[in-house]
Amino acid sequence: EETRDSVLIVEGYSDIGLVFLHQNDFNNTIKYYKKTSEYYIAHGNFYKAIYPLSNMSLAYIKLKQYDAAEKI
Repeated sequence: EETRDSVLIVEGYSDIGLVFLHQNDFNNTIKYYKKTSEYYIAHGNFYKAIYPLSNMSLAYIKLKQYDAAEKI
């Protein structure tokens, strides 16, 4: 069930993922964007899932994990 609190928590995860991305901490970027994208996908909000998924892909590319980036 999607509540206002759960949406705010997920948006916080997304913000944390962005901070890690800018700090070049790509493993934590992936960790937080994965939580974000899984939530949005589980709730059928595929439009909102695009942003964390694309940033996860970018993080995998920075880590030279090209296969993982392609799977997204």
